[in-house]
Amino acid sequence: RGNITTGAITINRPDDSLTLSDVGNNEDLSTLRDGRGLILRSGLGTLSGNLAQPDLVGDVPQASVNYPTRSSAGNLNINGNITSDFGGPLTVILEANGDIGSISTRDINSTVFSGNGGNISITANGDIKTGKLMNFVDKGGEGNAGDITLTSMNRNITTDGDIISSTQSGKGGNIELNAPQGQITTTERTINAQSFNGVAGNVTLTAAGDIRSGNIAASSNNNDINRFSEIRLESTEGSVFLNQARLSTTNTGSRYAGNIFIKAGNNASNNVEITGNRAFDENGNEIGDLNISTDGYFGRIFIDAGGEVSIKDSRLTARTQQGLPNPAEGIDRQAGDINITSQNGNIDINNSSINSSTSVKTNININAGNINIDAKKGSVSLDNAAKIDSNSSGKGDPG
Repeated sequence: RGNITTGAITINRPDDSLTLSDVGNNEDLSTLRDGRGLILRSGLGTLSGNLAQPDLVGDVPQASVNYPTRSSAGNLNINGNITSDFGGPLTVILEANGDIGSISTRDINSTVFSGNGGNISITANGDIKTGKLMNFVDKGGEGNAGDITLTSMNRNITTDGDIISSTQSGKGGNIELNAPQGQITTTERTINAQSFNGVAGNVTLTAAGDIRSGNIAASSNNNDINRFSEIRLESTEGSVFLNQARLSTTNTGSRYAGNIFIKAGNNASNNVEITGNRAFDENGNEIGDLNISTDGYFGRIFIDAGGEVSIKDSRLTARTQQGLPNPAEGIDRQAGDINITSQNGNIDINNSSINSSTSVKTNININAGNINIDAKKGSVSLDNAAKIDSNSSGKGDPG
């Protein structure tokens, strides 16, 4: 019951002393037995069994059983880093179960050198604020990276560090931030889902209120599995802001690149605003970061707002570049399409470029994608060197 405040936590070795009879039907003990883990829950009611203090099995406190009630506060504050230095999978579960319980944590590092990574799950009824969250299957390791999930049921999520789920060979873990009653802010931070020899995980940010995103990347090297990763930002009742942020999906293999979805509500006040740093060098060549990009076969971009779509000083591209292998059988032989839609407002493209292109040098046709811009009840404006084009410099047709 109540709050939990702690400093740094290090899991320095596995503990195999838990037996099947110890575990029974208790999911927490099963997690601790099968993969080593850290489980902290605040704001809970009385523990069944009337335990005055937790018993120990090995070095692991056994105090997670059934919790019939919860307290009104129940904050969880971790004033140090959570790490594992034994190289095995580490599962981290943090929960603030009080009615307004919040979670504040610094860095969490779950790194393995073989096998699958452990999951990181943070759930609160109140605010969530995190440092860096890292889930690696490190160099030389083979296995799937773990998932990273942040859920604030009633408040906001803010990240003060990067979020990374990465594997050398296997499937990347999914990264999900969900605030069904609040806002999400990841500005000036990076979310990265990647697999160096496989498929990256999906990255999903979903909120009722505004989403202010930093950089997001989902990068794969997938030649074998007929699936792809996605980046999805969706505000159901607010707006989506990308200020100097870069969103990208990449596949350097023969399968699909990932899709990017950006959605802001259904009302005229729900906008998408994208601002970058597009400029030109002394020879008139376009420079600046790619703000939204898909790189590989048929990686598509979807932007949909209930209100205005504003794209300023930005570069959006869906491209298929040189160096890719021929597309695998059944894969669409083209760069991705770009679709920009406003349901109730205008679309303003100011000093920005929107491009679908292919430059793959193969003996087969690789086409550029289509670009569709639709202001259903408003107007579309292109100002200050704005450019929209679909082109193929290889063997193929423009969109």
